[in-house]
Amino acid sequence: MPILREFEATVEKTDGCRVLLDVTAFYPRPVGQPSDLGVIRKGETGYQVSCAELAGEEIRHILDREGLSPGDRVRGQIDWERRYRFMPSRTACHILSAVIFWKTGARITGNQIDLFRPAAGPT
Repeated sequence: MPILREFEATVEKTDGCRVLLDVTAFYPRPVGQPSDLGVIRKGETGYQVSCAELAGEEIRHILDREGLSPGDRVRGQIDWERRYRFMPSRTACHILSAVIFWKTGARITGNQIDLFRPAAGPT
């Protein structure tokens, strides 16, 4: 759900800093836009989520350090400001794809949006 900002989950598996939860609201890569960032908390301890990645049908959360174990109850929090910056562009891509299909029958099977990063100028 694109408006879910926080959620509770149970850790299912861990592999070092990679964590699989039973549920998640983190948008993974590589599916058209950069993954969500945010934090996963166990009690008062926070683990920064540097990436969420799609691996088969699983969404793995890449954390800044180890420390979670299977069975741990956690609370995830999306970096909402960052997610919100992508939402209009993602919606525009879907609308443009639908118009192109409607007008020409051509299907767009993939695109990629990202934050604008100006090229470095002469130094």
